[in-house]
Amino acid sequence: AVDAYKSSNLEDSHKALDQTVAYADKAHANVLKSGKKVPRTEIKIRRLVARFRDLKQNVDADEQTAVQAAVDKLEGFRTDLLKSMFGSKNAESK
Repeated sequence: AVDAYKSSNLEDSHKALDQTVAYADKAHANVLKSGKKVPRTEIKIRRLVARFRDLKQNVDADEQTAVQAAVDKLEGFRTDLLKSMFGSKNAESK
């Protein structure tokens, strides 16, 4: 997605952004279902969020909303993963 934005091809950049979010969603769903590699997936998604936030600062104002929407979705996935890792321990201690 970053390379597509650098080449100024908006159609390809939107496809790449959507594809990245779709793959992250699949990874998120599979990890939550299996319960394996949750921390690793959370770290990968956190790194994607950081790259997209940097990307947001370097694109036109019109494109920032699309990048921010992707960041918001990824943050939601990340929050779900963090809840699956740490949420059950807090619920048991109450």
